[in-house]
Amino acid sequence: MKKSPEIKAYYALRPADYGYLESLNLRQNVPPENNEGFDILLRLASSTSATAKFLTLEFKGARDRRIGSLEGLRCLLVDVRSIKEDQLEDLNYRVTEDEENAFSFSCREFTAKVCNN
Repeated sequence: MKKSPEIKAYYALRPADYGYLESLNLRQNVPPENNEGFDILLRLASSTSATAKFLTLEFKGARDRRIGSLEGLRCLLVDVRSIKEDQLEDLNYRVTEDEENAFSFSCREFTAKVCNN
């Protein structure tokens, strides 16, 4: 299977280098319009030092959310894969955290960027 440009760009950022969860934010429009799902913002640090870099992931239209235990400092590995070929209404990506089974969900779109603070 051929990877989409969004997936290629995500893995080019080397997400395995950013495993420390700094924050996970869930947001839903109230009232929800057309059951669009939640927006999820993840911020992952490259280390626990003050000079760490951060990978920020924003997911739009997240559904089928499963969130497990986030207790303690754990090293997470976030996998994003295309599910466009499944032709599910408004769902294009499946996101899973496989190391600790911390979370999983499907979403409409996502963006990823690396920053220094």
